Order: sequence, then structure tokens, then C-alpha cells
Amino acid sequence: MKCKKGSLVVLDYLGGQGGGVTAVRYQEQVLEKMVHDFFQKASEKRGWVLFEQDGAPSHTVKSTIKWLEKNLVETMPQHVGSLDVVPIKAL
Repeated sequence: MKCKKGSLVVLDYLGGQGGGVTAVRYQEQVLEKMVHDFFQKASEKRGWVLFEQDGAPSHTVKSTIKWLEKNLVETMPQHVGSLDVVPIKAL
């Protein structure tokens, strides 16, 4: 299995309460601006591609899951024992 990382995304948000990474910020600044095109190009080149996220709330909220489904971005299943365990590290 070949892996490829996308470009680093620097988020634009205010710190403090309510200023962190919300689902809306994640969808607008990461998924729309970076992941969508990167995923589409990788899918065209390689065929079947999976997108990996951790269990952060902005990644698992219903609106993000709907965005991913609408844009045909298939994600890797998360390890049920721990949200921060990457499957390859669990071996």
C-alpha cells in the first residue's frame, strides 16, 4: 500500500473559547480548499484511495460525514479501542 500526504494546511482562526477548529472551519479550510482536489487527483491517478482522519470532533460530526459522502471521499475506518491509534501502529 502506498501512502501520500497532502500539503500542510495552516488554519485561519481565532484562539480561545469558540475560536478553535469547528466543523464549519474544518470543512471550509481543509476539506474544500485542500482535500477535495487532492483526493480527486489521487483517485484519478491511483483508482481507489482512502482518506485518513483522527477522531477529532470536527472530523466525526454529521455535517462533515455528509460532506465526505457528498464529495465521494471514502475514509479509513477508525480503531474502535482508541480514537488516536493509527491502524498501522496498533499492530
